Amino acid sequence: MGQHASVQIAMNGTNMQRIPQHLLALFLTLAGTLFYVAAYVPASAAPVVQTGVPASAGGDPVVLAAGDIAQCNVERDSLTAYLLETHEGTVLTLGDSTNLVGSSAEFRDCFAPTWGQQIDRIYPVPGNHDYGTQGAQGYYSYFGDKATPLEPGCTRDCKGYYSFDLGAWHIVALNSEVASHAGTEQEQWLRADLSAHQ
Repeated sequence: MGQHASVQIAMNGTNMQRIPQHLLALFLTLAGTLFYVAAYVPASAAPVVQTGVPASAGGDPVVLAAGDIAQCNVERDSLTAYLLETHEGTVLTLGDSTNLVGSSAEFRDCFAPTWGQQIDRIYPVPGNHDYGTQGAQGYYSYFGDKATPLEPGCTRDCKGYYSFDLGAWHIVALNSEVASHAGTEQEQWLRADLSAHQ
């Protein structure tokens, strides 16, 4: 892909009406849970979707993504963490990194021993369960500036949306738990970010 493609990661139920017309929707099922990934792709860029393929030297980036990840009393987080260990690539968490209330204890006891082993390559997005504690304090404290690079040092009630480049892709992470309708700070930021990366 020679040009930048803008990719949006979104949780189930997120209002996607503001996304431009060329939209690729990918529905992933993992351990019985449905995940929704939406990608804005310019008409001139043909999307390529790969799953379970290790990155090759000099090849296109590989993205591994999931949501509803860690819960201490189930095994699926350990099983999917094993997949991360055996596959190279950038890891996107698509919300609900812990699957109950997003407390600091859940991140420490459930997420950290499994998916947390790959923290250096994770780009997180919050979900409704991450906001089960006031201001998603457990989520923002655990992921730190990776979860809110627009507000370094923020650990509660943070914006939680950001973007980054990965190869020829421009990836946008939105926060479905803060206002995103027309005219809001997140929506205006998204418009400016997409405009700057066409």
